[in-house]
Amino acid sequence: MRRSKTNPPAVNRAVVAARAEGGLAKVRKSALGAGGYNASSSDAVAASRCAPLKAFMLFLVAVCVVGCYHLGPNPPKQYTSLAVPEFKLGPKVLHPRLQTPITGAVIKRLQADNAVSIADSADADAILDGTIVAYDLQPLRFQPGNQAETREYRVVLTAHVIVKNRSTGEVLLEDKRVSGETSFFILGDLTTSERQALPLAADDLARNIVKLVGEGW
Repeated sequence: MRRSKTNPPAVNRAVVAARAEGGLAKVRKSALGAGGYNASSSDAVAASRCAPLKAFMLFLVAVCVVGCYHLGPNPPKQYTSLAVPEFKLGPKVLHPRLQTPITGAVIKRLQADNAVSIADSADADAILDGTIVAYDLQPLRFQPGNQAETREYRVVLTAHVIVKNRSTGEVLLEDKRVSGETSFFILGDLTTSERQALPLAADDLARNIVKLVGEGW
């Protein structure tokens, strides 16, 4: 009588485990196909939930940008037009012909800033009065080998400015020391070189005056 061959117990257990695992895989696949949980669907749900929050954050950013940024300079709080009469010379300033270039430089700077309109003294809301109180010529460098001969100078202009309400005379802004400066080399003679440097010093003084007036707004 022939005896039938049988698989060892270890082999039988391996076969059973493999069949069981295969069945579980089919069940999982079926569940996923029927709309069960998976990573893709989870990401889509999370993204849909986050969309309103992202839109709200973008809205807040837009509000901040519009609220914090605007084109053009800040308008003055107390006046919209300003008169700039010709600057006066203080008693200690003996240098002639300073008033016109300094007054012109201040008006030009105010027009470029565009925060106020320039008007006549009879029509403006406020008046900017300026007095040139100091003119300093300072040596900076000397000729090599000759310390008695200056080759470069610095010119410093100092003014006292005050802004008043034209109608009431109320002082809106006052500063006793506003300075502007430039440096220049001697090209030819000192008088000519100094005269050519004056518009640069006047423009620097005007820039600082307009900056000061703007901070008062």
